[in-house]
Amino acid sequence: EGYVFAGGPKAGKCSGGSLDAATNTVSGVVCSLGETGSVTVSATEGGSPIPARVTVVGFEPSPTHPNGQPPNFGLYADVNLEEKPYGIVDLLYLEPSGNLAPRGHHRLIGGNQFRLEPGEYEIYVTRGPEYSVYKQRVTVPPGGSVAVNAELQKVLDTSGFVAADFHLHGIKSADSAWSLESRVFNGLAEGMDILVSSDHDYVTDYGPVIEQLGVGHLMTSIIGDEITPLAFGHLGVFPLTHDPASTTGGAYDYTYVDTDDVLNPDKDRVQTMDEIIKGVDEKYPGTQVLQINHILDKATGNFAIAGLVTSAAFDDVEPLSSFADPVKFRMPANSNEAGGFQGPYPLGTSGAISMAFTGVELTIGAYADTLDHLMQTALPVYFN
Repeated sequence: EGYVFAGGPKAGKCSGGSLDAATNTVSGVVCSLGETGSVTVSATEGGSPIPARVTVVGFEPSPTHPNGQPPNFGLYADVNLEEKPYGIVDLLYLEPSGNLAPRGHHRLIGGNQFRLEPGEYEIYVTRGPEYSVYKQRVTVPPGGSVAVNAELQKVLDTSGFVAADFHLHGIKSADSAWSLESRVFNGLAEGMDILVSSDHDYVTDYGPVIEQLGVGHLMTSIIGDEITPLAFGHLGVFPLTHDPASTTGGAYDYTYVDTDDVLNPDKDRVQTMDEIIKGVDEKYPGTQVLQINHILDKATGNFAIAGLVTSAAFDDVEPLSSFADPVKFRMPANSNEAGGFQGPYPLGTSGAISMAFTGVELTIGAYADTLDHLMQTALPVYFN
């Protein structure tokens, strides 16, 4: 009688054919794709277009999960940095002009219209925590179109404050596929006033992109870098200056260049935290914010890696002592080390930790063990 696509009859169907079991071949099957639907969307405040985020939420089977079965978690569950949360079909952004972004996105038809598989959806239009949330349930018909016209209101007075993202990765960072243009539209849609670049070991300047897109009246940027000696944590620094002649944009080199061994990188050594902070101050003009990033992260948080403890949990150990052996983190041995590990190292004697920073980032994202991990470190003692 024929076949239907995994997405159901609306996605397409095929006529019946003949099967030759001996040769495992099928013939006479003719398939036709179903028609695509579309959505037009707008966001206004007082009747004038504003930047906004458009979140398309699908309900089974819109769209069908790749293996045909929904995973064992609900809508919006975010379990993979490289994939959209389950239930989120796509994210698009409305420019101040009312056109959809990012430009060149495979769903865009033109202007404020985008294509969507026929089915039932809920469309959310938002502009960060300062504005109301608009949502609309829609049924997208094959070959037809539906309209979503959101009027948002500002519900939170933030006079005297600015909204800024101090940990932002883009295409210049090894762990991000976001174009600089997409990051700007993303920031606008979330109500950001300031974007602070923090690509791993690359100094990125969002200024030219903001100017090119003509949104300088809504947003500005600060040039920064996430210094990333993977051995013992990450350090966010800003403001910096971008060097267009440099392959890294002018990023700080925290390695001991004269000891680099390209054939045996395990022998390479990196500077201590104090040396990095001092070197940054000498390399760049002005005063920088020196921010220890995601200090609660067990894998890349500096305080956690340094093994800081509290005297309440360990007898005869000073608060903020370090149990980390610097040699294991590719740093020079501590000055008080006379062969082998002789920790714990009191504060000020370990290259793995520095108190010269001017800011801390507790965490990024929501991690189930964040609070427990906080209580296992000396941070409560430090903050008190």
